[in-house]
Amino acid sequence: MDDQDIKTLRAPRTIARTLGRLHESRGHAWLIPGDDPDFQGQVQVVGNEPDVARLILDCPEPVTLRHLLAARQVRVQAVIDGLLTWFHTADIRIDRDGDDCYLAIGWPEIMHRLQRRAAFRIDLPPDVPGTLAFCLPGKRQVTSGEVVN
Repeated sequence: MDDQDIKTLRAPRTIARTLGRLHESRGHAWLIPGDDPDFQGQVQVVGNEPDVARLILDCPEPVTLRHLLAARQVRVQAVIDGLLTWFHTADIRIDRDGDDCYLAIGWPEIMHRLQRRAAFRIDLPPDVPGTLAFCLPGKRQVTSGEVVN
């Protein structure tokens, strides 16, 4: 992947809307310590607080959490709108609510997304029709059809 495949977002409102869609979709994020990527963890996005510009995530398992908190930078990565999206941050805070543990991560000033042409699609967008065409073994005809959700 080269730099032409990556779109950089700098507009605060665009970043806010993008992180809002991640929360609304009940998405997951991968937290990857910059200096120790073997200890990455996948967590559920449980909140988005626009008034304080923070994304709220479930805490990962304790070993992963220790590595994340010790890292100088953490890569936060998620699939948003079918596109791989990521940013780097050192602004991570633990919040506790009784026995529950959450990570509050400050919104970034810069976010990166793969261009659509270079993105690995997880789901087809709902407004794009999908088609399928294949040949059965031993037949000299093509069978095709639409992919419906």
